[in-house]
Amino acid sequence: MIRQHPPADLALDNPLWQLAGRYWQVPAFEAACLNAQGAGWSVSHILVALYSSERGLAWDGVEPAVICHWRQDVTEPLRALRQALNREQATVAALRQCCKQAELEAERLELAWWHALISQAREPQNAPEPKALPTCHWQVSLLAHEALVRDNLDRLFQGSTAPLSQSIISAIAQGALPS
Repeated sequence: MIRQHPPADLALDNPLWQLAGRYWQVPAFEAACLNAQGAGWSVSHILVALYSSERGLAWDGVEPAVICHWRQDVTEPLRALRQALNREQATVAALRQCCKQAELEAERLELAWWHALISQAREPQNAPEPKALPTCHWQVSLLAHEALVRDNLDRLFQGSTAPLSQSIISAIAQGALPS
């Protein structure tokens, strides 16, 4: 199978990336996401669920294969390399920092790709050529923002009541996240 690279015209500094930066500044949210990531969940998926909610979109939690391949082929190997380097060892500190920066850029590309998909779902009349982006799995929802956040996260976590999903929902319910 030939892997597809992200489209060349992605907007790297986009509202989804900016939202991710704001959310990441909230320690409870960061901790909950890192715990979820440690358990095998994609933080990008959590951010997509939250961003979709802000855009009034119900997301079914399905990820296009091309983005999944990007994460598996690029982002996750960079993360594994970074994690394999001892953070306490000064001789690998510069290399570890480079891996961390590369991982962050891979995540930024992934979120830019997601942003393009969400924009296409929200404004289909402005959608790019059909070959440029895979089919989206969103629909406009009339649910209130808070209910839509819970609904999108429930679909993402497949109805799980695991502590990981509950800690993210709890951080949102407590109003810990910036708007």
